[in-house]
Amino acid sequence: MASEPEWTAVADGLHLFGPARIRFWLGNFAPLAKHFAAAMPDDGAPGHAAARRFLDGVALSREDFDALPDEAMSWWLSNMLVAALPSPLDGVVVYSPLPLDGAGRMRAALDALGPVRLVVAPHSLHGSGLESFRAAWPEALFVCPKGGLLSGGVSLRESRPDLAIAAVVGEDEAALAPFVAAGLRFVLLEDGMLNDLAVYHGPCRALLNADFIYKTVAFAAVPGIGGPQRNYLQPEWFASGYQTLNLDASPSALLPDNRAFMARHPRFDSGAFQRSLATVRELDIAWLLSCHTDPVSGDAARAAIEESWGWFAEA
Repeated sequence: MASEPEWTAVADGLHLFGPARIRFWLGNFAPLAKHFAAAMPDDGAPGHAAARRFLDGVALSREDFDALPDEAMSWWLSNMLVAALPSPLDGVVVYSPLPLDGAGRMRAALDALGPVRLVVAPHSLHGSGLESFRAAWPEALFVCPKGGLLSGGVSLRESRPDLAIAAVVGEDEAALAPFVAAGLRFVLLEDGMLNDLAVYHGPCRALLNADFIYKTVAFAAVPGIGGPQRNYLQPEWFASGYQTLNLDASPSALLPDNRAFMARHPRFDSGAFQRSLATVRELDIAWLLSCHTDPVSGDAARAAIEESWGWFAEA
């Protein structure tokens, strides 16, 4: 992480830390490498250089990636979402944790809000801060979703036993009973690819999500992080390469092309995702907090969900 993120109180009991630049290993996209290679433009064509660099990055081992200097790194901008837990639990739930900074300011801010009781890993690609949180709050309960195609079919509990994850939504959720009783609902956005885990915070009527709603282009109510031009991916070769290799245009002005492309993948579980959408549409949502957009509330929150996924729900 290049610099310590700022944090703000969004509403009573809701806080947002970020955005922060997170190193993003392109090898996470290895299951999609064949698709990317097939979409590679001809030498000299627009976007070729960026796409070539992107593909070379996908082929890098994790060890080689970690050895890259910052100027050669691929980055994703992300928020961390924090919500107060009601009595008798007290404390806070942290959704998609960012790495704790060396100065200790972020940890101090979290401790001021209340002890961290629950840490949510939305899926395998949102794990950058998990290790530092496990060290800082050894008593916290960690939860993740079951694995999907992009995680090789294994959950973070299987791939990262050092995190001591106590609950896997979609497989083993018994440890979450006290949080469910306190008004939290764990919504598995099951699609066979990411199996994104959202959390509905009943007392605040807030939906916390990672990659279900993210990054607007033309939807003014959700300005998104970094402005209107794909700036959630940095540097430009990362953003342009990914866009070039995802040629299917999104049906939504809000949903990025790359997320819409994933919904058309042969391994995408359309039936399960339809049921997940129906669950989200039934929620009484006053706030929509996302890892890759600015917070929105009320009618704008519900409109953002419909603008993103209404086309799929009607398919």
